Amino acid sequence: MSMITTALALALALELGAAAPRPLTLDEAIALALASAPSVTVHQVAAERARLQTLRANLERIHASVDATASALYVSPPFVPVSGTSASYGALLPLANLEASVSAPLFSGFRVSADIARAEHLEKAVAADLAAERHAVALAVARAYWSERRLALLEGAQRAAGERLVESERLIQARISAGLAAGLDANRAAARRVQLDVEATTLAAQRREARARLAVLLGIDEELELVDAATVAVAPEPNVSSVVQRALDRRSELRATDWRTLALAEEKRAQESAYWPQLDAGVLAQLGNNPSVAGVGSRAIAGINGDVQAGLFLRMNLFDTFATTHAVEDLAHRQRLAALERRAQTRSIESEARVAHARVSSLVEQRAALVKARELIADNLATLERVYGNGDVLFTEVLDVQVELANAERQIVGVDAELVLAELELAAATGTWTPGGSAPSQTSGATP
Repeated sequence: MSMITTALALALALELGAAAPRPLTLDEAIALALASAPSVTVHQVAAERARLQTLRANLERIHASVDATASALYVSPPFVPVSGTSASYGALLPLANLEASVSAPLFSGFRVSADIARAEHLEKAVAADLAAERHAVALAVARAYWSERRLALLEGAQRAAGERLVESERLIQARISAGLAAGLDANRAAARRVQLDVEATTLAAQRREARARLAVLLGIDEELELVDAATVAVAPEPNVSSVVQRALDRRSELRATDWRTLALAEEKRAQESAYWPQLDAGVLAQLGNNPSVAGVGSRAIAGINGDVQAGLFLRMNLFDTFATTHAVEDLAHRQRLAALERRAQTRSIESEARVAHARVSSLVEQRAALVKARELIADNLATLERVYGNGDVLFTEVLDVQVELANAERQIVGVDAELVLAELELAAATGTWTPGGSAPSQTSGATP
């Protein structure tokens, strides 16, 4: 019998251990989200494609190819007999050729160098896009994480209020047993208990919803226990202008726009290359009975033979129905649009930085006021509980102050959680937050 009991206890322990929620920090949550976010993967693929485009542009400095062709043609006899007709007419004509060629632009009107520079700028722009997307995903996770964590901390504050009510209930029962208080005080305490239970149920429901949203962002389906603590509130840097300047200097979105602006300038230079003469050099070696002419590409029919052809090829467009002119003008319009886009982006980033800075400052001031109020209310509650024990005040006064203290504690807990998120948002707005790294200390000042 003892063996069965031991086995059941062991199975129960294993089941409880398997059902234990997984502790999760914000950094771990961000790492999970970045590993599974489709948008991040899309940008990673775009970065790889941009790298290949840069490689392709560099390979335009020289072009080498090896080609083999084979064909069989039937050539009918001429419809009108002609003296000296080749014997190949009216028979199957086998053709084959193997050729290797190397060509290089000696002068392309700066097109090759412009294409390479454009590809490099776009590669850097895509890398900045990837960094911006990682920050966006990390910020979304941080908001979901602290939304759920804030509710958990509020539940803890509710439990503290419930524990204070337990002490009051014991005091009430003692006074009722001694005949010093009416049963109405017990009913008032019970009503307060019901109110706390309703608030706890509401918080639990909100927390389940927040946990579900976080699980979707993380791409996992398991019980989680968020463990990050709300840190001590700190004041942000007082100089808002330096905060804005830091945002303009570091935000990846602006860097991506700047690189694309440079890429447009190089694309315009590549289009303007059509105004210049083009000089290429090439070497062609071939073997077969269907040789081509270097630089021309037309083929001749001959006996099996081999040759090497080398030469220079000069081309210049004299008139193309204004195609080059219109392409250059269109790029000028695109450059103006890019400049307007950057101005709009600058305003948006400045607004984000200023609003985030103002929010942190407001929350710090709000917390300081709430702490002072909580200390005063806690002192009043201790005095009233002592006086109620002597029968000098009504229990309703004690309950009223308990409600005030519970509200103050919940507000402080909520502000603490909001402050952690607000500091992260300020760091993200200024580009000083590294997702998955340490807490952003660059935006913080001295502890008040």
